Amino acid sequence: MTRSTSLVSLGQIPSDVLMSTLRSKLSRWYSRHGRRFVWRRENPDPYITLLSEYMLQQTQASRVQSLLPPFLKRFPTIESLASASNAQVLVAWHGLGYNSRALRLRDCAREIVNTYNGRIPADEASLRSLPGIGHYTASALRAFAFHQKVVVIDVNIERIARRVFALPPDLRGRRAGSLLTSLLSQWQGRSSSSRFYQALMDLGAMRCKAKNPDCAACPLQSVCASAFAVIPQITAAKKEPSHRSVPNRLWRGRCVELLRSAAKHRMKLWDLEHALLGESNESDRQWLATLLTKLERDGLVSLTGDAVRLAD
Repeated sequence: MTRSTSLVSLGQIPSDVLMSTLRSKLSRWYSRHGRRFVWRRENPDPYITLLSEYMLQQTQASRVQSLLPPFLKRFPTIESLASASNAQVLVAWHGLGYNSRALRLRDCAREIVNTYNGRIPADEASLRSLPGIGHYTASALRAFAFHQKVVVIDVNIERIARRVFALPPDLRGRRAGSLLTSLLSQWQGRSSSSRFYQALMDLGAMRCKAKNPDCAACPLQSVCASAFAVIPQITAAKKEPSHRSVPNRLWRGRCVELLRSAAKHRMKLWDLEHALLGESNESDRQWLATLLTKLERDGLVSLTGDAVRLAD
């Protein structure tokens, strides 16, 4: 295989020699440079793995590293998390972003306690039936918590595989998924799924980045079909509902944050409006009313008369 030549266009399957080389280079690099996290253990507690996977969905690993321990201290068992109120979970979730994920995690814990007697299931069908768990999270739990030999694909792992094997950018959908699964399975070989995919995740975070890949320091550069030839992807920013040029998703987070820090997690509507917006007008008040209604619908706050508080 030559640089920038697509396996798909040639109809070729990578040789065992190439895959063995990729495997050994990745493994040696990970042994030296792999990140160490509180949720990475040789035999991890499935509950801690579950917490980390929910937290890592849209939060940087370094932040999860510092915030998972206090969350675990507050909810040391899946039963304690399952019995928590909305407000208790939201307060403990401080700093982890996207507060609705906290409620999905608590609902997932309740389902595990009620349906599986507090034991996190290890099969894909049962995992996929739980709130907030899709194909990736189910695969990650099976690989990292239960040491099952499964293929784990997130955006970082897919990016690395596409670059290493020079897959065409227009290869999408089921065909792409099938080919990626086959290539990663062959690359992994007989090595541990947990170690292999954690190594790929670290490589994606530290070397094979989306915008500025560090090919010169990448352990795979000599056998990567795209080394030193990656063209940074420039994507247009997505338009999203905003107010005062700030996305509503950020306003939602600010509302919850203000209530977290308020006495008894409760504020008068006027005080919340002033703390959030400063000087405001009727248009601001109408917008805020809509925002709070949606937060209430999502189970994050409760509106009672002229006051708002974190939901129970």
